[in-house]
Amino acid sequence: MDTIGYAGGLWLLWDSDRVDVTPLANTEQEIHAIVNVQNSNSSWLFTAVYASPRTVERCILWNNLIKTAELHDMPWVLAGDFNEPLTEEDKFGGRAVSVNRKKNLLARINGIQRALSVKPCVFFVSLENELLKELD
Repeated sequence: MDTIGYAGGLWLLWDSDRVDVTPLANTEQEIHAIVNVQNSNSSWLFTAVYASPRTVERCILWNNLIKTAELHDMPWVLAGDFNEPLTEEDKFGGRAVSVNRKKNLLARINGIQRALSVKPCVFFVSLENELLKELD
């Protein structure tokens, strides 16, 4: 993906001797591809994320991720920078991490989990449980 001015830009690199990658779709914040391991029946959906620091644009990303979860039933690796700090240690400067921000993130995770209800993502279930404990 191209940068916007001096900000952003997202790359997806791979070793073509080990995997075949089929790009599916991309936006300024995400790249979706199917990864097939050579000499194996192993394949999965891979999404690389570099979320905007702007809330409105991040909401677009989360809606796209929910739609992606609804459209695919294969294993899914979702990785990157979501610009959603959960603790003060996760960020430098700026405003403190608020309870509302954690609640919003929890709601987004729930949306993706509902879309993945056939095969819930262990990471999202774990993160959801951790956030629920913190909010109690």
